[in-house]
Amino acid sequence: MPRVAPPIRAFALVALCGAVLTGCVTDAGESEPADDTAEALVAAPLGLPLVDGVTVQEGLVYSSPDGTDLALDACLPATVTTESRPAIVFIHGGSWYRGARDEPLYRETCEWLAGAGYPTFSISYRLSPTAHFPDATDDVRAALAWVREPAQIAAFDLDPDRIALFGSSAGGTLASWVGTAGEGAWSAEGRVAAVVELSAPIDLSGIAEDARLTPRRLDYLGCVSDADCAAAALASPISAVDASDPPVFIVHSEDEFVPAEQGELFATALGAAGVDVEFLVVPGDRHAIMLLDADISVRILDFLARTIGGEAILAAD
Repeated sequence: MPRVAPPIRAFALVALCGAVLTGCVTDAGESEPADDTAEALVAAPLGLPLVDGVTVQEGLVYSSPDGTDLALDACLPATVTTESRPAIVFIHGGSWYRGARDEPLYRETCEWLAGAGYPTFSISYRLSPTAHFPDATDDVRAALAWVREPAQIAAFDLDPDRIALFGSSAGGTLASWVGTAGEGAWSAEGRVAAVVELSAPIDLSGIAEDARLTPRRLDYLGCVSDADCAAAALASPISAVDASDPPVFIVHSEDEFVPAEQGELFATALGAAGVDVEFLVVPGDRHAIMLLDADISVRILDFLARTIGGEAILAAD
């Protein structure tokens, strides 16, 4: 059975049952520096539980916008099944201007999710300042379309109706934007059945923002300043929240680079719309992918098992 660590401190908002819960997180591991380059500078592995036999197919081209190939890496479960599986599209962070799908921490995350039984597709996407909104969100949608093609469904034993997006920091912005965009069935084109976001900027108007992120955000939006930036509202996931949105799992730390207020704003909007949302705030200043300690990783697997199915096999002792 899945194991959940004993309570220390967290806030969870679960809109379906309308309850506010006190949960738990541990402050395991070293905190990363609270800046937008921290993820790239951390050399130590996350220490996630990995399973022998997970395989990685690297460099699979999923789209070629403007003649430039975009690729993904497929992290595949070690176990064999005759049934279709739920899948995850993973989106790396990097303040929209840097980062790579094969960086060690992102590869470890991809392999961890595959070890839990989820074929996971870690994508590259167009980066600022040469690319601007909606280029990167278009790329996420293109990756979803690729994963749902009959060839991929057959090759990887996928269930196209049970796909989740998992994004870290800026990647969480992209995951949340695609997750809240549009209406209708979660199995429809461009829609997903669940979203996990770690430390994502959600309101891109400039509120609740560390000043170091401001120029990166404006580059992503294609704006010179906030005084004249119509893209800010269009690119903000919070702007598109409605009752048709899939379940969302949100994590921040108390004193991190992207303020927890961003997650609170998102969770409140989702809850008001009647969307199933879990929101955790953990002690310390860890940001984005560095939030994946033993407790949070278990909680994410439990959320995925509840929303897209599968078994949280790595949550057991």
